[in-house]
Amino acid sequence: MASVRYRKRGDSNLWTYEIRNEGKTVAHNSGFKTKKLAESEAEPILQELRLGKRISRDISLVDLYQEWLELKILPSSRSEETKKKYLLRKNTIERLFGNKKVTQISMDKQLVEIFLVD
Repeated sequence: MASVRYRKRGDSNLWTYEIRNEGKTVAHNSGFKTKKLAESEAEPILQELRLGKRISRDISLVDLYQEWLELKILPSSRSEETKKKYLLRKNTIERLFGNKKVTQISMDKQLVEIFLVD
């Protein structure tokens, strides 16, 4: 069963959460000023896991970026101009990686050269 752990980290007094399912970490994030902010991000993920949804490791980088956009960026209070920039980055990711799964991407010399040229 899925579980979540909240911790206050170091001298910075920032909060982190870690969600585990079947003994493996499936989601984590840190840098929250309050425990309540960490909970507000972790709880929807935890609820989906408890309802039987699994976080897929077999997802393309473009799809993962799109999910992140829909969860974190588009609903935020960022300006429309900033949101457009995030959407443009998705096009760059799609052009560079196509439908490559995140598990198939590793940092190698060729990948570094792509980013240096772009």
